[in-house]
Amino acid sequence: MKSREKSLSGSKRAIQGVTEILKPLLEMVYPAICLICDSAQTKNSSPICEQCWEKLETLRLDSKIRLSDILTPESSGTNHAEATTRHDFPIYALGIYQSPLLEMIHEFKYNGFERLGIELSRELIRLKRSSLERLKADALVPVPLHSSALRRRGFNQALTVSDTISRAFEIEVCPMAVSRVKKTKDQTKLSADQRLANISGAFQLNGDFLEGKRVILVDDVITSGATISELARVALLGGASIAGAVTLAVSHRYGERTR
Repeated sequence: MKSREKSLSGSKRAIQGVTEILKPLLEMVYPAICLICDSAQTKNSSPICEQCWEKLETLRLDSKIRLSDILTPESSGTNHAEATTRHDFPIYALGIYQSPLLEMIHEFKYNGFERLGIELSRELIRLKRSSLERLKADALVPVPLHSSALRRRGFNQALTVSDTISRAFEIEVCPMAVSRVKKTKDQTKLSADQRLANISGAFQLNGDFLEGKRVILVDDVITSGATISELARVALLGGASIAGAVTLAVSHRYGERTR
């Protein structure tokens, strides 16, 4: 048995050795291609080329925005004044939801490039570290996915962002505190009033995970603010206070107003 294990181990090392030898040749024949612009890369440590990463600088949001900057009567319901008063909090974003950030998030979210989501989250942390530290949060609450979407996608993109932030700041993640009980349509394809109707009643509070906690809400993209506002409403019902929200991108309609 031991000789067989040694043989298998030796074979594995041999295969790894051959792979390392052939790697430069394979990269010459099949060079690494940027997911965004399809250009060949000289460095393939990231699925995105250096030029596309540099373009993110033009989309970067240096100032914070607030939920009240985003919410409209159509996206917050008839009692708009109450929603923007009780639920108002700062939102920190990596950038504006335009190319190439838009395509990067699409690859992360829909095509399974979770590694790219981690890289974007790390860039967000690098730019917003001091602001996030000042929030003095106890927990992170990612926007939950419906079970059907989770099975289809294989992971929750908001949880990926939350986990990356958690490792950087040693903040607890509460993925089970709120669940998505309503199967909703893709918010990006709906009007503001349709988004409100779509997300209304989508979340359910589970237990007392959030009781007394100061939380940061996390989503990959914030457009109309309807989803993050509904999550805030449920978190408040669970006894939490909202320190703020974090996202990779906000809609260009609101981001450009803060520049």
